[in-house]
Amino acid sequence: MLQDLGLFQRGFVAGSCAIAFVSLLVWTSVLLLQVLQAHRVPVQTTQLRPLERFPETGFVVVSKVCTEGPPFSNGSPGPPDPPVFDFASVADFTVGDDQEGIVDLRRPDPASILWRQHRYVDASYGRRGNFTCAFTVAGFAEHGGTECFHRASSGDTWYSAHGWHACHGEVERFDPLIGLSVGNWSTVDNLAKQAQNRIQLLPSWPSETFFLLPVVGTRLESFVQRMDNVIQEAVQKELNYAETALNMQDELSTHFPDGVWLFQAFNSDPFANIGPSVVRLRSSRCEGECEAGTTQQTLSATLEKAPPKWRQPLCSTDMRHVSEHQSCVPIVFVADTREAVVVSTVAFRWPNLFAQWASPLVVFALLLPVVLLVPCLSGRAESGSVYEGHGLMGSKGLDGSGGSGARRADDGFEGDGTTLASIMGLSRVPQLDDDV
Repeated sequence: MLQDLGLFQRGFVAGSCAIAFVSLLVWTSVLLLQVLQAHRVPVQTTQLRPLERFPETGFVVVSKVCTEGPPFSNGSPGPPDPPVFDFASVADFTVGDDQEGIVDLRRPDPASILWRQHRYVDASYGRRGNFTCAFTVAGFAEHGGTECFHRASSGDTWYSAHGWHACHGEVERFDPLIGLSVGNWSTVDNLAKQAQNRIQLLPSWPSETFFLLPVVGTRLESFVQRMDNVIQEAVQKELNYAETALNMQDELSTHFPDGVWLFQAFNSDPFANIGPSVVRLRSSRCEGECEAGTTQQTLSATLEKAPPKWRQPLCSTDMRHVSEHQSCVPIVFVADTREAVVVSTVAFRWPNLFAQWASPLVVFALLLPVVLLVPCLSGRAESGSVYEGHGLMGSKGLDGSGGSGARRADDGFEGDGTTLASIMGLSRVPQLDDDV
């Protein structure tokens, strides 16, 4: 039985030491992980890599058309319901054999344009007491069905034999000489050339300031819906016309920072630049430790001012001569052939990290000896004798005799009270006739 008690004590001490060591090790590991997490620093580097092909592109355009009313009149009709623009561009200009000017235009298929519109009426603005504005969102793909228009001049008139028709052949993407058209591209009848009159019902692009956002073609519809939601929330706020316009501008710039603000300018405008306005399109994506949704390709636009060139980009639909001066300032799209790849990694603030690491390691080094040695030393501090084992067996010893008698010879105790006298520090056994 004594052997079982000794084994139990040694097992208890060993188990306590093991549990304490494991607990200390786990606590130190958790503390180190917390230190590492607290000192993680994202590091991003941008690499420009060549693009084999620029991604399919879509454009989302936000425009504003305002008019006096209601009530509306012939001189001030109400804002048109969608569609509002046809987004035509001047694609080419040539001179025919008969010295006639030939202007080619291009536009997206009107049936493929996505439209959303919200109206705002300010009852305290305008001469009639009401002022109505229509905020329109339009989205179209660059190659979502393209139509072409061949327009030739004859004297002071223009004619077209075929009108708008599907473009044949491969259409060059982002030709730097193609500009957003300004002006009227209507034509008249010409029986000799078998041409019918073509009336331009819609302007090509907004004449006022408009917002343009390039997107990847596959996500065009989702961006149109997101932009429509932003405009709807801005219109529903109880603000006057000026505050609504400013709030709309702030909301679009905040929610869609990859877009640009554009306006159609004329050379007679004192704020117009002589050179064309270049909208540079860039593709970017993230690699490595990236946030959700940033690993996909995204497009962004920046507005640049280009110097005048020997061959100006085209914007006027009424050009008849090569040397003719355009009254408009061209706006052209140029795609960057390099992709901006943001490589995102994680680094650590090493000076602070080593200082933080020292704390758990020092604590671990100081507590480990204490945890291991204290339980072990406490188990060896007290050693028992065989007579303690006799005492555990009650009044009889291990040999069946009285336990107290078995200890007399070795301990020097007498059976008639010597043990009690020794414990109380008396020189002899007290007697009945001793004086108190």
